[in-house]
Amino acid sequence: RSWKGKRMRVLVTILCLMGALALNLRDQNLQVQDPLMGNLSQIASHRGYPVQEHFVHTKDGYILTVFRIPGKKGETVEQAVGKNRPAILYLHGVLDSSDGVLCNEEHITPGLFFPSQGYDMWFWNARGNTYSQSHEYLTPEDEKFWDFCFDDFAYFDIPAVVDYIREKTSQEKIHLLGHSQGTMTIWAAFITAQEKLKDKIISAAAWAPVGRVDHSTSLMIEVLTMLPILEPLAQSAHTKNFLPRGFESGVDGKICSILPWICKSVINLIADKSTDMNEPYLKYFAGHYPNGVSAKNAYQLLHIHNTKIFGPYNYGPALNERLYGDGKKPYYDFSKMMKVPIALFAGDKDTIADPTDVAWLRTQLQLAGNLKEFREYGNMGHLAFLLPTREGANYLWDTLAFYKRYESPSHQHSLLSLFRLA
Repeated sequence: RSWKGKRMRVLVTILCLMGALALNLRDQNLQVQDPLMGNLSQIASHRGYPVQEHFVHTKDGYILTVFRIPGKKGETVEQAVGKNRPAILYLHGVLDSSDGVLCNEEHITPGLFFPSQGYDMWFWNARGNTYSQSHEYLTPEDEKFWDFCFDDFAYFDIPAVVDYIREKTSQEKIHLLGHSQGTMTIWAAFITAQEKLKDKIISAAAWAPVGRVDHSTSLMIEVLTMLPILEPLAQSAHTKNFLPRGFESGVDGKICSILPWICKSVINLIADKSTDMNEPYLKYFAGHYPNGVSAKNAYQLLHIHNTKIFGPYNYGPALNERLYGDGKKPYYDFSKMMKVPIALFAGDKDTIADPTDVAWLRTQLQLAGNLKEFREYGNMGHLAFLLPTREGANYLWDTLAFYKRYESPSHQHSLLSLFRLA
């Protein structure tokens, strides 16, 4: 208890320092003008990659912004699209967006790595985040707009985006790539939306994979579990856009530029103990984070932590009985998961996707017959998968090799540029 109390006091002190500096920066009207503080489209264009912006409608009316980088640096959109390359759909983590995978130095930026290797990469933005706040008949001011959690990402968002990509690319099947909550969305989709996704997925790779979070030592989770406001927000109005992007995102990026030790300290307490994170670029990630999520989604994650059950949203016995056919606490049954080759790429310093919890997930996927590859990287934490160093970027090549193993011969394009980062 004393140890946790000390950590809490350290976090509160650092956050107070950040808040004070943020107020000072706001008063000075400082603006972040760096090109890497733009959105995915602006960053990709700045670095010479072809890029498009698409809008995908879900069955329940949400309009999702999906970015696309269809090819290599120096190609025009027309040239890249015309090559009909295999497609990858990237699913970001909680409070993140498509931007989070574009914030590193160019040659080891995860969101540019796969296009540079001849892939057509698509980037989903979850309903409610910075880029996906449109709806066919609701607005973010409506209570009903925020009545969603990651169950809805899995059942509505992912099938809609997969079908859209297949239509636009003429690809029968695509790859999935998830980070953090993006991996939870994949597991849920493969269980609850398999009729919509059947014969449409080649394989799925998971970075910093999450299922249960029983052993998470992230102080962020510890703090949130003590916030009583989340439950009434989640169970009643559903109106709260929890931690939306606003002025503070730009300020956080500026703070990380001025006092990088503050950013590193907060990351260590909240998510990461990695030594393989590219710290000079942390300011860019901070400038794009957080991006908001519904209070209902946040509460679902906390419920998974508190109950030690990886499952859909718990509405209570009566409504659970009506929705799930059982009044007990619901859980996702991995034995009912659709058969898709899955690879897990984990870090031994991850305080959110703790190695013990990853071991549980690994067992579930093995028993389901889906797990085809597992790798754990030394000195890698949660955010290191988005901000790798040159020495810590081997997981990119391992993911690429996994994808190629399950592609048809027609998709076995040239590997001449494949080499390990020195």
